[in-house]
Amino acid sequence: TDRRDHGTQGFDQHTGHWAAVLPSHRDIVAAHLVPYLAGWEEYGWNQGALMLGLAEADGPAGAATGTFLAHALANQDQDERARAVEALLVLAARGALPAAETGTALGRLAALGRIPLPRTLKALTAAADAGAHAGVWTILATALPHALPAPGERARSGLPAMITLAARLAETTRAEGAIPEIAEVAARGGTSRLVTESARLHRTLTAT
Repeated sequence: TDRRDHGTQGFDQHTGHWAAVLPSHRDIVAAHLVPYLAGWEEYGWNQGALMLGLAEADGPAGAATGTFLAHALANQDQDERARAVEALLVLAARGALPAAETGTALGRLAALGRIPLPRTLKALTAAADAGAHAGVWTILATALPHALPAPGERARSGLPAMITLAARLAETTRAEGAIPEIAEVAARGGTSRLVTESARLHRTLTAT
């Protein structure tokens, strides 16, 4: 049996049209899509295209939309990932980006090893380069506390580079206020990239 069949029971060609059927209920549609499509980043499953459809719909965008976006930004298919970036940009331009909710989902998924951070980093970098500085900063600032390793644990691949992007955006957006979890990692000492990039971000956030 094809692995792609598992966990997608109930998903068919009509499921993908839910955003069009309920154009003013974005988060309700997202809540119904997540169980079918979240976790299938390795197989495409039109995550990016569906996420873009949600972005172009109306209605509140909350935790469900943020969770779906976090998954779509990690899709293995470059085109699907590009559509997820476009969705992020559309939501940001419309003032509807659930940045904190996306960051919370992203951080928790990363901590569980459910999404590959290098892919997510590429997507978020593209979104930031396209002008979504504030939105991507909020996503990262919310995600990092969940994704940081405990003392003695190894950082997941892509995490130090994600902190580097966060430091860049903190400078660009003139963000202020320490993130306690980042401060704790910075205080561990040593020369690992995780520590040095955390220290850089902490200095940026606490500069007077």
